Amino acid sequence: MLDLRNNGGGLLNEAVQICGLFIDSGPVVQVKDFQGNVRVHRDNSLGTAWDGPLVVIVNKLSASASEIVAGVIQDYRRGIVVGDSSTHGKGSVQQILELAEQMPQLFREDTNAGALKITLQMFYRVNGDSTQLRGVRSDIVLPSATDREQFSEARMDFALPFDRIPPANYVPADQVSEELIAQLKAKSEARRQNDPEFQKYARRIAKRLEIAERKALIFDEETLRRQKKEIGAEEEDELSDSELPPRKKEEKFGSEPYTREILALASDLSRWRSQ
Repeated sequence: MLDLRNNGGGLLNEAVQICGLFIDSGPVVQVKDFQGNVRVHRDNSLGTAWDGPLVVIVNKLSASASEIVAGVIQDYRRGIVVGDSSTHGKGSVQQILELAEQMPQLFREDTNAGALKITLQMFYRVNGDSTQLRGVRSDIVLPSATDREQFSEARMDFALPFDRIPPANYVPADQVSEELIAQLKAKSEARRQNDPEFQKYARRIAKRLEIAERKALIFDEETLRRQKKEIGAEEEDELSDSELPPRKKEEKFGSEPYTREILALASDLSRWRSQ
């Protein structure tokens, strides 16, 4: 499993190298500049570090380079993408220009004259789709408190539109088919429906999302207590400061309903791949 939740991205060459761990070789991402020139970044190293079943976990805070990685795994049909309905949707590349450095004749050496952030390029998946605005859509969606449009590029002022360019010349690994994804999705939905703990978790998430979308704040103590109880926060609320337990350590992956379901999906994928 490759957990890219809350991963805001990083260096492009590192994204290419990570993809190279899971695909044999081939194009990873296409980059188009403001003049319309397209450059293809490739993984040129033959072989893989891992060619077994692969699950990529994403949420609305997975952006930029992490979206490139998720898109490659999906486009090469190398594994499945699981999590929020889509990733963040940042497919643009910016460069920061310090004005004092660009115009030394106007400013002293240590002057802070501000800066310009200029969009110079756009990222495109190997299938030709931009990662801009739409992001990478999950094969299997699980309820999550981060699955809000508020966290997506589409809600930002002056966001650039989604577009396409011709696909790169790549050969899918074909380790995951549409039929297999449909089977995994159906089995996951049935398992979640029959899991009381997951259903309780899903109701809490739904309530949190509902409260997050409200346009008015409630300051009535009784109403707030009732809302917290509905989202499962009543236990700490009813303890005095002296009775509060120490803050819990980070939970082990698989110890709560969301990640436990991801482990089950990985197990299903592994079992079908070995048949």
